[in-house]
Amino acid sequence: MLCAVIRCRTAQPDGHVQKCDDCGHKRIQYNSCRNRHCPKCQGMARAVWLEKRESELLPIPYFHVVFTLPHELGSLALQNKRVVYGSLFRAAAQMLLEIAADPKHLGAKIGFRGKFIDSLKRAFRSGKLEFHGHLKSLGDKSAFEQLLNKAVRHDWIVYVKRPFSSPACVLKYLTRYTHRVAISNRRLVK
Repeated sequence: MLCAVIRCRTAQPDGHVQKCDDCGHKRIQYNSCRNRHCPKCQGMARAVWLEKRESELLPIPYFHVVFTLPHELGSLALQNKRVVYGSLFRAAAQMLLEIAADPKHLGAKIGFRGKFIDSLKRAFRSGKLEFHGHLKSLGDKSAFEQLLNKAVRHDWIVYVKRPFSSPACVLKYLTRYTHRVAISNRRLVK
């Protein structure tokens, strides 16, 4: 992996020649490694993702809604990203839609853990969750229930605030997480 990242966009992995049809000017364009850990390749992917998301922004006020999961569910989420984060987003969206549609709840303290835990239980029953390594024991129903019971004893933080300066700034902040690389260009050169 490191060799591919070091050779990215250099003469080593190969390249191609671009030529202007009008003036005949030639430029050598070196190929990228396309490695997900490469800062050069991820930088371009980040820019493309950001541009697409910015084009989807509506000219309306936005709020930043943050949902956190208790520490106990971190390892489970790491091994089952699609199921756990899918459950989290569905539960959060459902809860926000219900609260927004019901005028008597406006301004109330909101929560989403019941919907999320219920979604995890359904995923467990249907065999969609995987348990490897130190999580292997969670394949047992009582051990899994015990984990969930421990997780719901904590406060799950949900807060809403205005974005720092604009929705575009929040998107730029998110790109650090959606397109993160193992090592930066600066550190590679150093």
